[in-house]
Amino acid sequence: MAGLLLAAMGLLRLGKLIQFIPHPVTAGFTAGIGTVIAVLQVKDLLGLRPTRAPEHFIERVQALFEARSTASGAELLVGLLTLAILVALPRITRRVPAPLVALPVAAVLALLLHRFGFDVATIGS
Repeated sequence: MAGLLLAAMGLLRLGKLIQFIPHPVTAGFTAGIGTVIAVLQVKDLLGLRPTRAPEHFIERVQALFEARSTASGAELLVGLLTLAILVALPRITRRVPAPLVALPVAAVLALLLHRFGFDVATIGS
């Protein structure tokens, strides 16, 4: 639905309407979205196993904080290594897309950690 709305607005040349929305509003909206997305990813990055998943932001942050004792070092290692590759590789070379390197490296690391007895959650596990 959002895609159709954006396409219709583009066809009707309604993009000019953004000039009537103050910059602090768009900056705050974007920062809010970024914060929500970051909090949603914390569970997977740290390997947390919260007992509940509330819908509201503050309660979700509280549930993640309460689950801090369930953090997994192996999952944190995989996540941080993946982030490091995604950030560092474009600074070293642009010939190879960073995600194309990060994904197989993370997959192999997760497999090796699993073989050594560390449980790393993957899609479908």
